[in-house]
Amino acid sequence: TRQWQDFVGAVKSLWESDVAFATIAADPGSAVFGRWNRYQALLSSTWSDNPNGLDSEWDRAQQESRDFQNSVRVEQGSSITVLSDQTQLPVTLINDLESSVVVSLLVRPTTGILAVEEPLTRVDIEASSSTRVFVPVQSLANGSVLVEFSLFSASGEPVGEVVTVPVTIRAGWE
Repeated sequence: TRQWQDFVGAVKSLWESDVAFATIAADPGSAVFGRWNRYQALLSSTWSDNPNGLDSEWDRAQQESRDFQNSVRVEQGSSITVLSDQTQLPVTLINDLESSVVVSLLVRPTTGILAVEEPLTRVDIEASSSTRVFVPVQSLANGSVLVEFSLFSASGEPVGEVVTVPVTIRAGWE
């Protein structure tokens, strides 16, 4: 039926998004190991007798995919106060995968009162660990600015969610 074809297409799309995410891992195969079997099970004919069970498993598979794709992320930090005209913003990156990953960290202030010296930084994160990155910045005026931290794969695909941290600048030179 058309409904079944749409469902198969949705399962395929979910699998493809997991595979695309796994490209950040040093061993992409191990990162998605076991996930394909999960998706194949959703396509089993045994669900024809239990459509409510299939709906429940599909919801669970989608949640597991969201969790999987959020396993590498920027940790939400608290607000930062900058007291000098040049400093470094601390950022913690987390990798819950059992494989090391390579990502690019993009740091973008939402106004011009803070300049980021190196807005894009390549970062290696070991398996099942976190790492702290220090981003050099220069304050151009006193005030408050929201700074967005984003992760990207080598191919430019977003990884995890954008994290926004408020930064208050009190450099004292203005």
